[in-house]
Amino acid sequence: MAGELKQTLMGDQSYDDIFKQVWENYGFKGVRKEGGVNLTAPMQRLLNDSNKEMLAQNKGMVKDAIVKQMTSTEVSGATPLVFDPEILNIEFMTAPFLEALPQEGQQGYKAVYNRIDSRDDPIGFQAEGDVLDLSGYSGKNIGFTKGETDMKIYVDKANISDFSQAASAHYMNVEDTTLGQRIALHAQWKEQMVFYGDTTQGTSSGWIGDSNGYDGMAKIFTDAGNVEDKSGVSSGDYVKDIRSEIYDLLQNQNIQATDLLIVTSYSMFDQLTRELVPAQSRYGATETTTDVGIQQLRINGVRVMATHNIKEYTDGSYNVGNEGDVFIVNTRAARFRALVPLSSVPLAKLGLSQATAIFEFGAFIDRAGGNWGKYLKNYSVTTS
Repeated sequence: MAGELKQTLMGDQSYDDIFKQVWENYGFKGVRKEGGVNLTAPMQRLLNDSNKEMLAQNKGMVKDAIVKQMTSTEVSGATPLVFDPEILNIEFMTAPFLEALPQEGQQGYKAVYNRIDSRDDPIGFQAEGDVLDLSGYSGKNIGFTKGETDMKIYVDKANISDFSQAASAHYMNVEDTTLGQRIALHAQWKEQMVFYGDTTQGTSSGWIGDSNGYDGMAKIFTDAGNVEDKSGVSSGDYVKDIRSEIYDLLQNQNIQATDLLIVTSYSMFDQLTRELVPAQSRYGATETTTDVGIQQLRINGVRVMATHNIKEYTDGSYNVGNEGDVFIVNTRAARFRALVPLSSVPLAKLGLSQATAIFEFGAFIDRAGGNWGKYLKNYSVTTS
């Protein structure tokens, strides 16, 4: 973060100060180091029903911040938005994959990580006399390769003008405010970047092809050689084909099926359920409603989840994506790292309207360099 934007959003602070202000002061302590910098536990692990104290502490914090911005003459600092359960609900409903993608706070201006896609061979079996002195063997117990990615700035602006709602925080629904809708747009933008971001396109649009963004899974998996065109796979063979791709990963990459996740469009999810079983209805003798269809699906034990953000996109000359795309994601490798999670800072008052900057400083990373996942593109999805 440099120049005027850094000064406007976070002030003249070191990344240590920023990390403390937006993570540690809200209960997200650095629990371990990776690449020499402090790292929090995944946000989803801390903000869940088992951590009732943290949920209670952060509930309503965004409403309180809005009231303060609307009624105070003082300029307050940045307010992390996504620690508030109400904001998280908006994000995860708008972009379902973000709930499954581990999101971690990290100290520093770069997302720094240890590559986990390779291991040194062990010393192995040796004669008794040769193991009395192991000083001649080196690099067997450590030797992680360090990777790093520049964190990038997402920024937006909202004008909070409904003073009566702001003054009545106890009943305000954030989703119905301008701020809530800008947060929902951020979630969509972010999930689209995580899937299809490609910084080499240079579209200067602020979107998936902009060099100021970060690379997503389609680009990372393609660069690693883990992309396959599936346009020639016949309808009715999709489940079998995806299952074979999972077995290929398990056989050749020494990973666990429990770490994998299959992400599809809703159109593809529907196609997969049609292949497996006919439409199912569930109802009771005394019920007047019927629930038709399958809500949960696994292939070879791997969960399948759907999102509307897998589809075709055109960003200038950059055309990418298809409703038939399938991503096999390793959740040990895939991460979103942020020095600053989605936050807001007041800018200026214009009459009864409060201008607010919304920003995030982070990046998507794949700690396995794309080797533990796959991009299966262009299955020919039909909707009839």
